[in-house]
Amino acid sequence: MCENYSFEEIEKPVKDALDKLHYNDKYLLEHDVNEQSITHRLAMYLEDAFFNYNVDCEYNRYGDDSKRLIGKSYKKYKKDFKCEIDKFKNEIDSDKIVKPDIIVHKRGGNDHNLLAIELKKSNNKDENYNRLKLMIFTDKDYGLSYKYGLFIKLDKEKELNKLYKLCWFSDGKCISL
Repeated sequence: MCENYSFEEIEKPVKDALDKLHYNDKYLLEHDVNEQSITHRLAMYLEDAFFNYNVDCEYNRYGDDSKRLIGKSYKKYKKDFKCEIDKFKNEIDSDKIVKPDIIVHKRGGNDHNLLAIELKKSNNKDENYNRLKLMIFTDKDYGLSYKYGLFIKLDKEKELNKLYKLCWFSDGKCISL
């Protein structure tokens, strides 16, 4: 079970993978390629660190069913996002199929959902929806049961130590900025 992983045991290999991404794939960051190309490379580095887990990009399954955020899940977080929730009206009114950018899990169920990652480049301003999804992914009330969520904001203009900003989630809350 993934419950025995501490935050530190997750945080360090993720930061190491981000450092590898910057070192080995700087071209992708400097030439403003799409986010899927970047997340694919990051997922490859995460596979090395979490070799007992599957690391998948854009994975949309909940067992054999589609992974969905049910409309009621958004309403719990309305106070956290104030009027911004209204921007997500289409998602709230429908049970939206979701595909986290990267997940670290064991396929076939939700007992071993370790980490869900959403990544945005600095030129993408709409990051609150991704933060909201990570809150829901890690909230035990909604059944997806990810132990941790991570929002990564990449900035291609910064030096290595400021290349990215991280916001970690657990139990439906931001736990570290």
